[in-house]
Amino acid sequence: MSHSLIEGNYKELVKRKISEETCRKLGYKIGRFKDKSVHIANYACPKTRVVQAQKIRFPDKTFTILGNTRKLPFFGWHTWRNGGRKLVITEGEIDALSVSEVQNNKYPVVSLPNGASSVKQTFIDNKAYLDGFEEIIIMFDNDEAGQIATEEACRLLGAKARVASLPFKDANEALVAGRSDLIIPAIWDAKPYKPACIFTGEEVLATAYQEPEMGLSWPFPTLTQATYGKRPNEMYAIGSGTGCGKTDLLKEDIAHNIRVHNEKCMTFFLEEPNLQLTLDTIAGKVDSKLYHVPGAEYDKEQFKKTREKVAKNLLMYSVDGNTEPEDILQYIRLGVEGYGARHVYLDHITYIMDAVGEGQGLEVLKSFMRGLNDLNKELPFTLYYVSHLRKKDGKKSHEEGGRVTLDDFAGGKANVQYANFTFALERDQQAEENEEKNKTVFRILK
Repeated sequence: MSHSLIEGNYKELVKRKISEETCRKLGYKIGRFKDKSVHIANYACPKTRVVQAQKIRFPDKTFTILGNTRKLPFFGWHTWRNGGRKLVITEGEIDALSVSEVQNNKYPVVSLPNGASSVKQTFIDNKAYLDGFEEIIIMFDNDEAGQIATEEACRLLGAKARVASLPFKDANEALVAGRSDLIIPAIWDAKPYKPACIFTGEEVLATAYQEPEMGLSWPFPTLTQATYGKRPNEMYAIGSGTGCGKTDLLKEDIAHNIRVHNEKCMTFFLEEPNLQLTLDTIAGKVDSKLYHVPGAEYDKEQFKKTREKVAKNLLMYSVDGNTEPEDILQYIRLGVEGYGARHVYLDHITYIMDAVGEGQGLEVLKSFMRGLNDLNKELPFTLYYVSHLRKKDGKKSHEEGGRVTLDDFAGGKANVQYANFTFALERDQQAEENEEKNKTVFRILK
């Protein structure tokens, strides 16, 4: 907001326990604006050290800014020489005054011009000033906004950042409470910034040790032995030629999870819109019956009981033409958080690639796989996803039993890079002998 700068006087801030001397040192006055008594924080131009702007604070704690607001510097910076060993940065002017008060106005302390939200831009605009100090101590407010701003500031500052902690909301609250004795030790005891996601080896050792455990079994004992079972927060990629049994393998595993582990499964069978068929074929896997085949003979009562058991542990996505990656991710989150799904089956990943414009498939796949991986690591579910393969020139087709490699997966490395295990099915559908035609080779590629 552009207005002429106003005059004011240096006065003691009695309620804040800040002396007139400190206000004079940092350029903080009391004056009148629009017939109201206001606080005036002067901001000096980094080049001329002449006041370029004033932050006017009203009694109700609202504020406005007068003068040139472009690239506002830190409040109080002009008081100190450029550069030095330590610089303290607070979230607001009153806190900067408070820190300076307890330090007898001897050591550099400044504040953000517009609170926590101004961290990034202020640090960028005043990088040269910050670069002149060996250590920068962040003493922002002890609330959520202050913590977020602290992380942002420390990321921008890098190794020179230190974080000061107080058992009060801010420095002035400590001063007013008669605990000014805590402020200087907090500065000298400030710790190097360590994000919550980074742990030292000692911190890991201090946590309770957990013995490695087997995961849940697969329908195939040999696969369970080879993978040590399947676990939450893991992803399994499955690839094969068209019609070689990928979907059938998923249904076999779903039936196993329901029958043996009694765990809820969620399916995204994007090429199987008939949900009755999905339910019946999985029920058939549970009972080893072909419930979905016309004319098949079976116990109707058993079929009914099995369908009911499967239905209680099955959540199915109905294809409605909306296969946007972000929507799929949201539906998975809903299934896991809202319905308790512990196993998610996506058949197939290349369906989503094919749904976008020509030339965009790979980028969509990369983004989608990253989203799946992030979601899988955040929420307690196991992800199984199917992919089609691409035929390389000169190679035997996968539908004729051609050997599958990781590079054959549609989308290449982008498809399988996040998978904990990658499986391949190989079958020669054109073999003359039925025994050979019905034999499937199961490979663990990764």
